[in-house]
Amino acid sequence: MINVSFDFDSTLDRDEVQELAQHLIEGGNNVWITTTRSGHKTDNSDILDVAHRIGIPMKHIRFTEHQNKAKFLFGFDFHFDDDPYLRNRNDYEREQRVYRISRSSKSKR
Repeated sequence: MINVSFDFDSTLDRDEVQELAQHLIEGGNNVWITTTRSGHKTDNSDILDVAHRIGIPMKHIRFTEHQNKAKFLFGFDFHFDDDPYLRNRNDYEREQRVYRISRSSKSKR
């Protein structure tokens, strides 16, 4: 079993990435959402809807409140994100594996 994190905006909001996350869940892996969004004062219904639909428990959603996401990612085997700079942040790159999701050909449900 592995621990996998997905960014939401421009990543897990895409059909093909949701399919990957669902496949990982069905394989018995722990899948999380880690987003820089605020968990308060923001309409996050899109995140909650996707999480419910593909089987991510609400307790596996992390809102970083606009803080540097890298410090929330320790302990994950993989993280998928569209942020091209996250890979290069010194406090994260040596410890985890970040896979960049291209922003092109975006599809949403």
